[in-house]
Amino acid sequence: MANKGPSYGMSRQVQDKIEQKYDPELEVRLVEWIVTQCGSGVGKPEAGKLGFQTWLRDGCVSQAYVV
Repeated sequence: MANKGPSYGMSRQVQDKIEQKYDPELEVRLVEWIVTQCGSGVGKPEAGKLGFQTWLRDGCVSQAYVV
């Protein structure tokens, strides 16, 4: 995976299609909902797809909800 470079051809088209479907407004709504459910202690992610995904992936949101 460390050698993964830019995608070309069909792979690039698929990646572009996936990125076009990402809705930043929905991201904001989801963050607000998660913070409401879990409390303000979970913090908020950096704006954008990568920040939101990292925020969810690292387990801090789920862990804070369980506590």
